[in-house]
Amino acid sequence: MTHSSAAVHLPMVECVVPLQRDARYDHAAERTRMAVEVRFRDGRAFRTELVLDPGQMHAAAVQLDRAIAARGRARSAGGQ
Repeated sequence: MTHSSAAVHLPMVECVVPLQRDARYDHAAERTRMAVEVRFRDGRAFRTELVLDPGQMHAAAVQLDRAIAARGRARSAGGQ
Protein backbone atom coordinates (compact mmCIF):
# COMPACT_ATOMS: atom_id res chain seq x y z
CA MET A 1 0.00 0.00 0.00
CA THR A 2 1.42 3.36 -0.94
CA HIS A 3 1.22 6.50 1.10
CA SER A 4 -1.28 8.07 -1.26
CA SER A 5 -3.72 5.15 -1.08
CA ALA A 6 -3.49 4.59 2.68
CA ALA A 7 -6.50 5.78 4.64
CA VAL A 8 -5.02 7.62 7.60
CA HIS A 9 -7.43 8.80 10.28
CA LEU A 10 -5.73 11.24 12.60
CA PRO A 11 -7.58 12.49 15.66
CA MET A 12 -8.75 16.08 15.38
CA VAL A 13 -7.27 18.39 18.00
CA GLU A 14 -9.82 20.65 19.67
CA CYS A 15 -7.39 22.75 21.70
CA VAL A 16 -4.16 22.77 23.71
CA VAL A 17 -4.47 23.94 27.30
CA PRO A 18 -1.58 24.97 29.58
CA LEU A 19 -1.59 23.07 32.87
CA GLN A 20 -1.37 24.88 36.19
CA ARG A 21 2.39 24.38 36.54
CA ASP A 22 5.37 26.66 36.21
CA ALA A 23 7.28 26.65 32.94
CA ARG A 24 10.84 25.35 33.23
CA TYR A 25 13.81 26.93 31.48
CA ASP A 26 16.66 24.60 30.46
CA HIS A 27 19.74 26.81 30.18
CA ALA A 28 21.89 24.11 28.54
CA ALA A 29 19.32 23.49 25.76
CA GLU A 30 18.15 27.13 25.69
CA ARG A 31 14.56 25.91 25.71
CA THR A 32 11.53 26.52 27.89
CA ARG A 33 9.19 23.64 28.63
CA MET A 34 5.58 24.14 29.64
CA ALA A 35 3.19 21.33 30.62
CA VAL A 36 0.10 21.26 28.39
CA GLU A 37 -2.88 19.04 27.73
CA VAL A 38 -3.87 18.35 24.13
CA ARG A 39 -7.63 17.82 23.94
CA PHE A 40 -9.16 15.94 21.04
CA ARG A 41 -12.66 16.31 19.61
CA ASP A 42 -13.50 12.72 20.51
CA GLY A 43 -13.06 13.53 24.22
CA ARG A 44 -9.61 12.05 24.70
CA ALA A 45 -6.78 14.10 26.18
CA PHE A 46 -3.02 13.71 26.20
CA ARG A 47 -0.53 15.47 28.47
CA THR A 48 2.77 16.58 26.98
CA GLU A 49 5.12 19.56 26.93
CA LEU A 50 5.19 22.66 24.77
CA VAL A 51 8.86 23.35 23.99
CA LEU A 52 9.84 26.90 23.01
CA ASP A 53 13.15 28.29 21.85
CA PRO A 54 14.05 31.87 22.90
CA GLY A 55 12.47 33.45 19.80
CA GLN A 56 9.26 31.49 20.17
CA MET A 57 9.12 32.31 23.88
CA HIS A 58 9.50 36.03 23.14
CA ALA A 59 6.84 35.93 20.40
CA ALA A 60 4.41 34.13 22.73
CA ALA A 61 5.05 36.68 25.49
CA VAL A 62 4.35 39.59 23.12
CA GLN A 63 1.14 37.94 21.85
CA LEU A 64 -0.06 37.17 25.38
CA ASP A 65 0.68 40.74 26.52
CA ARG A 66 -1.44 42.03 23.63
CA ALA A 67 -4.29 39.64 24.46
CA ILE A 68 -4.20 40.63 28.15
CA ALA A 69 -4.30 44.33 27.19
CA ALA A 70 -7.21 43.73 24.78
CA ARG A 71 -9.10 41.86 27.49
CA GLY A 72 -8.53 44.75 29.90
CA ARG A 73 -9.81 47.27 27.37
CA ALA A 74 -12.89 45.13 26.60
CA ARG A 75 -13.69 44.71 30.28
CA SER A 76 -13.33 48.48 30.86
CA ALA A 77 -15.60 49.27 27.92
CA GLY A 78 -18.14 46.69 29.07
CA GLY A 79 -18.23 47.95 32.65
CA GLN A 80 -16.96 44.73 34.20
